[in-house]
Amino acid sequence: MLATSLISHLVIQNAGNYYATGALSLFGISNLYILSTQEGYWAYDSSMNPFTQTWSLAVEEQFYIIFPFLFYFSGFQKQTRSASKTLFLVAGALSIASLVYFIYLYPRNLSAAYFLMPTRFWEIATGCLVFIGFTNRISIGKLQEKVPPSLVVLLIISVMYLPTQWGVVSTISVVLLTSFLIGALYNGTIIYPVFTQPAVVYIGLISYSLYLWHWGILSLARWTIGITKTTVTPLLFITFAISIISYEFVEKRTRRISWSPRRMIAIAKGILVSVAVASFSILLGTGLRARFYLGENRSINPPQNVSTLSTFHVVGDSHADDTYNLLLNNGSFEVKLYSISGCRFYYSGSSKCAGNVGHTRRVISNAQKGDVVIFTSHYLPYIIRDASEVDDIINYLRSTLPPLVKKGVTIIYKLPHPEVNTPNKEGTGLICKREIFRPVINEKCFVEGVPKKIFLAKIKSINPVIRFLKHEFPSVLIWNITNITCPGESCFPVTSEKQYLRDSSHLFLTSSNLSDELVHALNKLLAGPRIKGQ
Repeated sequence: MLATSLISHLVIQNAGNYYATGALSLFGISNLYILSTQEGYWAYDSSMNPFTQTWSLAVEEQFYIIFPFLFYFSGFQKQTRSASKTLFLVAGALSIASLVYFIYLYPRNLSAAYFLMPTRFWEIATGCLVFIGFTNRISIGKLQEKVPPSLVVLLIISVMYLPTQWGVVSTISVVLLTSFLIGALYNGTIIYPVFTQPAVVYIGLISYSLYLWHWGILSLARWTIGITKTTVTPLLFITFAISIISYEFVEKRTRRISWSPRRMIAIAKGILVSVAVASFSILLGTGLRARFYLGENRSINPPQNVSTLSTFHVVGDSHADDTYNLLLNNGSFEVKLYSISGCRFYYSGSSKCAGNVGHTRRVISNAQKGDVVIFTSHYLPYIIRDASEVDDIINYLRSTLPPLVKKGVTIIYKLPHPEVNTPNKEGTGLICKREIFRPVINEKCFVEGVPKKIFLAKIKSINPVIRFLKHEFPSVLIWNITNITCPGESCFPVTSEKQYLRDSSHLFLTSSNLSDELVHALNKLLAGPRIKGQ
């Protein structure tokens, strides 16, 4: 956790959510955080997060909070046959309930079925059921001994080739087949010598370290050298080497350490260490944010023409997040963000976007004289599909701007910038900017450009909003960055000199050259005439 956080700080400029994932993993709840902030285990953002793999550790920790109660109340500690059967029946009943819930939830909310402990309980508890069945010679344990283990291995391999839409069937099949394999694998069977080879046994011993390290190494590779045919062998070597060192010199030795002869003191020490490491990780993403980043760092051109005591308030969707990060990376101003991803600032007509009502109220309440409020969202596609969206924007501005203007707040209305074709995320990770730790740009980063004139024709649909502002609120500033993100006749996310966007429309702000241009345009805007824009 500590090592991965430190390395991430060197090669990832804006990794706040990633540090939070790692910190929460120390307390067994990173699965809940990942579920609430990422699109799924195989989503793009998950692959870039060095701590995504901690979700399963969190599920296990949550399981092991519950399981001791089952162990105790079943009387299993008495080691009687009746107690074993009681635990078997209770764990079995809970496992069936968990499995039913998993089957129900999988097609309805795949991420929840994947990340939550209640839908994973049955998989972990199956190990308990196998143990009881095997040690107490329950009928199912005897049945396992009759199944040829080589056949079970072949079936497990076959299940791995089932199509993804068979996810429920393949998951259940692998768990059941693995359970049978554990019971059926004994001396005298054909495949027993393979699984008892010293090298295979050692891989099993270091498997926990392998699991902890492999994802972080692969994720950091995506941020740096990439995962290619050239780098895959060195990455495998690094993963095994670090896992072995971790197992021999950290895991084994830590187990032998006597933290305290008193159990509660030992637990308290463990909690204090976890809190300290988690706090340091959060500090890397907040107070020390990008302080030791090795790449092209923050701009040296902070916002000007505003008081040093001013606060920037950024309102909108994920495009507001871009503006927020731009300001956060370029100055010592306080910056407040009011955003809901996928919800343009003026829209509150869905349960997801209803929070925009509260955001607007807080902006009006929090903004003071001399502050700057920026409204920005990715709304152009909505206007093109439905022209009535223009009226929605105007109505929102008509009700929201008067109290801000009365307070003496500087208001900026940021126009959309051009959309472009996007490099394949899985092929590039959208890490297309050359850095000291990323010497080669993936060729997949370079895609066909989009003619600028097409965008200019589309953006004319926003003219009624601009005319409204010019007539009703002439002090409002219009911020147009089209000529920055698309300086030529065609618009690209990436050129050989610069990366402008990290996808089809979001700004790539880890380029300080790009940040400098954006902040320079903002400074001209704040110093120049109203409503004409820059």
